[in-house]
Amino acid sequence: MKRLLLRILPVLLIVSLFLGACAAPVPAVPLVVIAPSATPEPIIIPVTGATSAVTPTASATSVEPQSDDVWDRIVANNKIVVGTAMDYPPFAYVDPNFQVVGFDIALIREIGRRLNIPIDIQNFTFEGLPGALQLNQVDLAIAAISITPERSSRMSFSPIYYVNQTAILGRNDSTVNIADLKQVAGLRVGVQRGTVYESMAQSALIDTQLMSADKLLSYMQADEAVRDLVANRVDLVILGQATARYYSAELGLKIVGNGFVQQDLAIAMRPGTPRLKAEIDRVMDAMLIDGTMLSLIQQYIQSDILNVLPTPIPTNQPTATAVPPVPTVAPPLCWDGMKFVADVTLDDNDMKNPPFIKPGEGFVKTWRIQNTGTCAWTSGYRLVYAYGNVAAAHMNGQPVNMPGNVT
Repeated sequence: MKRLLLRILPVLLIVSLFLGACAAPVPAVPLVVIAPSATPEPIIIPVTGATSAVTPTASATSVEPQSDDVWDRIVANNKIVVGTAMDYPPFAYVDPNFQVVGFDIALIREIGRRLNIPIDIQNFTFEGLPGALQLNQVDLAIAAISITPERSSRMSFSPIYYVNQTAILGRNDSTVNIADLKQVAGLRVGVQRGTVYESMAQSALIDTQLMSADKLLSYMQADEAVRDLVANRVDLVILGQATARYYSAELGLKIVGNGFVQQDLAIAMRPGTPRLKAEIDRVMDAMLIDGTMLSLIQQYIQSDILNVLPTPIPTNQPTATAVPPVPTVAPPLCWDGMKFVADVTLDDNDMKNPPFIKPGEGFVKTWRIQNTGTCAWTSGYRLVYAYGNVAAAHMNGQPVNMPGNVT
């Protein structure tokens, strides 16, 4: 893979800032993300040869799940690399002490504890998680990921660990009361890229020509959409109910629509990883039975428990279930992927010793990054800042178009 030097010329704000001091010092949090102007469709790996599950008899012999390369790698490295998106409270976010916390984080750490395998959490934009799985950059992905037929055609899922609802968030002075998604037509609506909420808005509003495309604003991170809602740059944000409740309490926003579509959340894996899936399923079933899942929901989400736990809670006796047909989806061309290699200038030493820049002083910050995907970076791609824990963290850095092909 060729490596690329990125040079960005931001100008500091009036206030005195340490370089990168507002960004969360979390290992492997990417400083820039790829945002192609025309995102290529991901590769689809069809699941074939599925058979129906059979209820075991008393004389049945327990069969060890066959091994797989991902599980073998986990055992060899003695760690599970987990991808998440740290912009979606209360599931995964960076707290004021720069610690990665949330329901998803606590859940995956408890799974690692029960498997006696350390967890290595890596931060991605939400839309980059499927590619990270397919490119073996992560072993699992947990980021309030809803199970959908399209996703099930290219990813394997754990048992459902939380049942969420779709909600619409507005400012506290909003007078709208949304009972049908079509009512948002004509308003400025924010969604996160790659989510079911973006797909929902696209199919219900844009594809039906009820709303012009310029009214639907897609954001790389959910917190950017909420920030623009507070700043009156959008009128509404469509997101999950638990996250809407969090921002309503923290920022004084108002939930103006609720309960449109149920979202079943699960941990995502690559298809063809039977041993990994068997181990994750076993631990999660035990957590449902012994009450740990309920305890985590109460601690991090504090929802109406009767409406958020998957049902039925599993027992020690499995029952026969039919395997649903796998949707037929045409395989696309390639996956996008990127790896941060090093700071070339103004190294902050993982935020241990950030360089000091005087207020108003311009500077050049250079990183080395690597294309780890199967898509060539063409002039249709650009590098943009991913916001830190506050808006000022990107220090007015501007997007940079890709100068030619990088493979």
